[in-house]
Amino acid sequence: MIKEYLHTIGKSFVPRIVRPYLRNYLDKAGIDKVPYNYFGTMFFITVAITLFIYIKGVFLRFAGEPWYILLFATFITWFIIHILINVLFIAIMYFWLNIRIYKRTKLIEDKLPDYLTVVSTNLKGGMSFDKSLWSAIRPEFGILAKEVIIVSKKVATGNDTVEALQEFGKKYNSPTLRRALDLIMDEIRAGGQVVKVLDDVISQLRKTKELKAEMASATVTYMIFLGAIVIVIAPA
Repeated sequence: MIKEYLHTIGKSFVPRIVRPYLRNYLDKAGIDKVPYNYFGTMFFITVAITLFIYIKGVFLRFAGEPWYILLFATFITWFIIHILINVLFIAIMYFWLNIRIYKRTKLIEDKLPDYLTVVSTNLKGGMSFDKSLWSAIRPEFGILAKEVIIVSKKVATGNDTVEALQEFGKKYNSPTLRRALDLIMDEIRAGGQVVKVLDDVISQLRKTKELKAEMASATVTYMIFLGAIVIVIAPA
């Protein structure tokens, strides 16, 4: 009962035109359903915080003033405080979701070469591309496996393979993922040798991964060196 009430309250604060975009954004973070009950709970929490701040900072200060001054001060301060608290809650939630999306994207990029290697092996074994995608799914691929399951289900229900892959590529803001999928989709459209393209993509992904690791290691080394200069050498 309480959850349904909170769900109704939270849903009323989200405009219908925003709901599809919100659903897509949360889907990137791995949240399947829009948590309207959380929005409802957040509303009551912000009201409680606003009431506490109002009593402590406004009501006690204007209690001795005429009623119209108290009414005006109440309206202005309540509106401002409530808006600021809501903005703060939304900013925290937005920051947390962005971190979650970033981690999911990096996990997909890390597992992509290994997954494509299995797909390439399946193709060389005589499987079709659609079956290769499905058969290559392994629990160790984590988030990438879940996304490929969605792609495979779309293909199984009659969607075009290229369109399903294209939707997957647009879902995450990852140039690495999009570039790899674009090369594969172009070869599928052309009806060429997908295996050869896959092997080239896998090779490039592994080289890129190694290069990023070297750059990260070099950056850490420079940071340690600069830190030593600032903390030890410069004061000396």
